[in-house]
Amino acid sequence: MDTTFLLLLENPLIKRRLAKKRRFWTHNINRSRERFGEFFHLYKSLQEDSERFYRYFRMNESTFSYILKKVERRIQKQNTNFRKAISPIEKLVITLRYVLY
Repeated sequence: MDTTFLLLLENPLIKRRLAKKRRFWTHNINRSRERFGEFFHLYKSLQEDSERFYRYFRMNESTFSYILKKVERRIQKQNTNFRKAISPIEKLVITLRYVLY
């Protein structure tokens, strides 16, 4: 073998890159989000009951829709070949739950 190549292999940075474990683009837990996630089960039932919606988000549906319209374009991401983007409505629901509790 070429000595230059062997010296490169001895470099700690290159060793670390070669030995680096592959990471997932989307974690397995997030792949099943649409089947088991809280948003996909809970949000539809909250829309049907305005009182529960108000208790959950501490605002009525019209206020929620207003906020969503204002921020939707800014928080929208594109789907890629590797993963599906989180929808603006789901991001807003998660943010409100985090901020409110």
